[in-house]
Amino acid sequence: MGRRRLNGLKSLRAAARSDRSKRHLTQPLYYGGKWWARRLAVATAWMIHEACRDLGDDALVLDPFAGSGTTLGEALRLGHRAIGVEVNPFAVTLLNAAFSARHPKLQDTYDAIATRALEAVGPLYDGPNGPAGYFWAYQAPCSSCRETALLIKRTVIVQHAYPNRLPRGWALCPYDRNVFAITDVRKTKAKCTCCGRFIPLQPKRTGRFECIWCEEEVLPEPDLPGWPPEPVLVAVEIRNGDGVRLFRQPAKEEVALAAGGDSTKLTRSPIDSGLTTEQILRWGYVDWADLLHPRQRVLASAISRRVARVEDEELREQLALAFSPFFEYHCRLAS
Repeated sequence: MGRRRLNGLKSLRAAARSDRSKRHLTQPLYYGGKWWARRLAVATAWMIHEACRDLGDDALVLDPFAGSGTTLGEALRLGHRAIGVEVNPFAVTLLNAAFSARHPKLQDTYDAIATRALEAVGPLYDGPNGPAGYFWAYQAPCSSCRETALLIKRTVIVQHAYPNRLPRGWALCPYDRNVFAITDVRKTKAKCTCCGRFIPLQPKRTGRFECIWCEEEVLPEPDLPGWPPEPVLVAVEIRNGDGVRLFRQPAKEEVALAAGGDSTKLTRSPIDSGLTTEQILRWGYVDWADLLHPRQRVLASAISRRVARVEDEELREQLALAFSPFFEYHCRLAS
């Protein structure tokens, strides 16, 4: 491999490492909505540049699986022509949004809807003096012992991004739901400061939920009382006078506030059977609203109703994409 090419690959690797954690900021054109197969723009541009190096500045780039348009956009940015083919209707919507002018009323309408939606969910929080953050989990009766089990794979709920340098963290005891500080998140177990039991800190790499009481796998039983798994508030974050983050179990009043959205009714949207929904249906969820916890349903309803009332079709579609990250990051399917 020539020295020039080797240096180019090193530069690509450095740029990719820098961009991968902030892709929505460095390449917002292609991030109108969630798309699983999206490639880094910097890597895509490098590949196009290498492939078209000997073809001049007006090469024709074809992408038969265009997705959200990264290849097309980077080809155009480098001065080439581009043709994209895509059969997925959502991807086509993303493509149209990426390469169309932004509606002049998008920002103002988005801000107005977001403000009103936040006002709707505000009563479910304890105001400016309440917790700074909330931790949710899901629970269900174990299919073997029938005890209620938390469906969590790791008891460490808070740790530093670099645990080898700063190993302290916070853990959740799955027995009594106690939240306590631990000195080293890298250890295999820690002793709960409330019940005295030792809890595992490192998850088993099985991809399954294990009952803490009988150590059997928790299997889906949609016909069993308590199914599908229900959301439960397990911890809150508070800040002391110095701004230090502390964590504790939620108080009864906080739990009651968290459940306050259960009366909110979203428009019914049944989950269709298919390859990508088989697992959801097997766990007993039958409606897309089931994938949100109570507070999220309030906010989802407030957003959806207001977007649906927008008469301008182009503006309505752009608003739907602009708010789509809420549904991406605030549901049980979130990565």
